[in-house]
Amino acid sequence: LGDDHRGVGRIGIVGVGQSFSGAAGIGNLLDTARFYMAKTLAPTGNATAKIYDTIGTNGTSAIPTGAALATSGTLDVTTLTGVLTLKTFSFTGANQIELRRDRVYFVSVEYSGGDGANNVQVGYDGSAPTHAGNYTDLTGTTWTAQSGRDTVFYVDITARDWALPGAGFRVLQNGSVFTHLVIYNPAAATSLITSVVELSNG
Repeated sequence: LGDDHRGVGRIGIVGVGQSFSGAAGIGNLLDTARFYMAKTLAPTGNATAKIYDTIGTNGTSAIPTGAALATSGTLDVTTLTGVLTLKTFSFTGANQIELRRDRVYFVSVEYSGGDGANNVQVGYDGSAPTHAGNYTDLTGTTWTAQSGRDTVFYVDITARDWALPGAGFRVLQNGSVFTHLVIYNPAAATSLITSVVELSNG
C-alpha cells in the first residue's frame, strides 16, 4: 500500500478513528465523514463511520464513550482497491446531528467482517502527526488511544435551515465571528432580508 495504514477487521481490530473538536458556529449539522481506505485481498461486507462523545484529554487520551451519537450509511468494502483512496460516508436523517463547538467528539470507521488475510486498511499519518486530536483504535470492545499517529480524516458539516413560518434563517460566519443573520425563502432559495443584525460569539 505504500503509506501508513491500519488493518481493520483483522486480529480483533474492528475500528480506528480520531478525536476532534466540534465546529465553530451555530447549528452546524454533520454531513459526511471521509477516510483514506484500501483493502487487502478480498474482504466482504460493509463498513460504517460513527460519531461518539469522548472521555479523556483531547490530543493525548481521548476515547469514545457510550453508544454512537450518529451512524453513517454503509460502504461496501468490495468496492475498495489496493490503493488508499478517499472514501465518503454520508449521515442522513436523525444521524445528521449538530456538532457543538464546546464539545470533543470522536469519528471512527468500523468494520468487523474480515480476517487476518482479508481486511480493510485505513490511512493514518505516522511520520509528522499535527492534528489537535488523537488516534484511537477499537479491539473487540476496548478503545485504546495511541500517540505518534493521526488518523487521516475529514468531517464535513452543513448549515442548519432553521424553521420559521413560510421562511427560515441562517447565520453566516466569517472565521469565529458570526457576521449576519439572513432571512430567506427555502422554496425559492432567495433571501428576503439580509444583514438584519451583526452578531459576535464574544
